[in-house]
Amino acid sequence: MNTETPTIETEEIAHNAVVMAGPANTPIKFDVAKADIEQMKTHAAALTIAGPDDKAGFDRVYQLRQVVKKQRISVEKKAKELKAPHIQYNREVDSAMKELTDPMTGIEDGLSRKETAYIVERERLARERMLFLQQRTEGRVNQLRAYGFEWNATQETYDFDRKEELGYLMEINFDDIKGFSDEEYEPICERAYSAHEQEVKRIAEQVEAKRLEAKRIADEQQAEANRLTAQRLEQVAAQKLIDDQAAELKRQQDQVEADRKALQDQKDEALLKTRTAKLLEYGFVEVDGSFERPNVSIRPLYLLQYTEEQFTDILRETVEYFQKIEADSLQAIQDNAENLRLRTLAEKERRKADKERTARLKPEKKDFNQYLRDYSYHNRVGYEQPEVIELINRFNSEVLAVVETFRAQLDAL
Repeated sequence: MNTETPTIETEEIAHNAVVMAGPANTPIKFDVAKADIEQMKTHAAALTIAGPDDKAGFDRVYQLRQVVKKQRISVEKKAKELKAPHIQYNREVDSAMKELTDPMTGIEDGLSRKETAYIVERERLARERMLFLQQRTEGRVNQLRAYGFEWNATQETYDFDRKEELGYLMEINFDDIKGFSDEEYEPICERAYSAHEQEVKRIAEQVEAKRLEAKRIADEQQAEANRLTAQRLEQVAAQKLIDDQAAELKRQQDQVEADRKALQDQKDEALLKTRTAKLLEYGFVEVDGSFERPNVSIRPLYLLQYTEEQFTDILRETVEYFQKIEADSLQAIQDNAENLRLRTLAEKERRKADKERTARLKPEKKDFNQYLRDYSYHNRVGYEQPEVIELINRFNSEVLAVVETFRAQLDAL
């Protein structure tokens, strides 16, 4: 394929210009001819951009499009100048202009599409490149982190600091992580992997050492547990022998205590029977399981707790209590007889006085009672005015209430 580009005329040339008749035989003259347009069209068709790296091809397309654009604008400007004085003339000028500008516009559009395709492709490749570099950087960072590297914000490096454990420190600049090619970065990655392997080996050795130490401790603990178990079994056997002997001794003691309690129960039963009979003999009454007399209540359980002296005192106090009750009863009988005689005499005197008083008051009570009957009502005869009659009625009502009050007091005399 021929990739050579024809030389492009970039200067405006007036020869072979299009000339047409205008109003009043005014020529319609432009500075570009159709032959020039055909030449530009041929040149445009021959131009190509080989790919996103063909900057020279892009520049040639751009330059030719600018020439075509400049010529098109010049024709449009000239057309405006020519058609301004005459409307019909303007139309003819427009028609002549379009014969020139339409092909040139098509040429421009084709060149513009080539430019746009070039730019779009370069932008796409740039985005892919940026995404590739970003993903590559993230992959490298994740790989370093997996190897145990940590970010140092102050130095902007990823550090593998094992100076205390291995006497080893490795630092990787972040710009190198981003900018190095795979060939440049490969030695760094190998050193990082080697450092990681040393760390993994060191940690594995530590884990194994801890496992062996834990196993040693577990074995010692198991041996000690076995020894303690055997010792505990011996102690259990010895304790069982002691417990069996203690149980036999307790059984014998319980039997002795049971025999003693049975004998004591027999004695208590006989004593309770004797003391119960005594209480009943001395006037106690059995009520709901207790032995009672006024102000004294004795439960059967207490009968076994009293000493002989205490029980004798209870019987003595009971005799004295009933003797006092008998004496108090005799005195009460005598006092009641005298009180009855005095009350009878006083009642006779009171009746005699009431009779004399009634006889003394009778004439005057009769006279005053008649006075109250006469005073209790005021006759309304002779009064006609309702106000006066209503006042007389209220007077009679209130006077009657007063009369009734005093009549009740008179009856009570």
